Amino acid sequence: MEDFSKSLLLRDYDAVFVFNRENGQYHTLVLSKKLFNVVPSEGTYEEGMEVLAKYVLPEEREFFRRHTERDRILKLVDSVEKAVVQYRIRRDDGFVCAGTSNFCRVTKSIFLRRCGMKPMR
Repeated sequence: MEDFSKSLLLRDYDAVFVFNRENGQYHTLVLSKKLFNVVPSEGTYEEGMEVLAKYVLPEEREFFRRHTERDRILKLVDSVEKAVVQYRIRRDDGFVCAGTSNFCRVTKSIFLRRCGMKPMR
């Protein structure tokens, strides 16, 4: 069932990360190998964003870093529940495409419902 829910997520997202705001750590929930083949499965938020920044076009990296700064994102998701950052990335094959990072605050039960699954009790 877990593989099925991950495949559903990969229809809409190239990667899904879970971030623990108390300790600043993230871990990878779903990762599409076609786009990100070097993203560590866990680390600090800042480390993860810096890895993603390497894929962002050079002329947009400062924008990306400024708009994905941890305190800014936390403030946004606390006030409006969702933050979206759009940018362009260069894949490993050289192809340039649009990238979008969606940051939102969800509980595990909300996340499972969004995946079409019911939380286990």
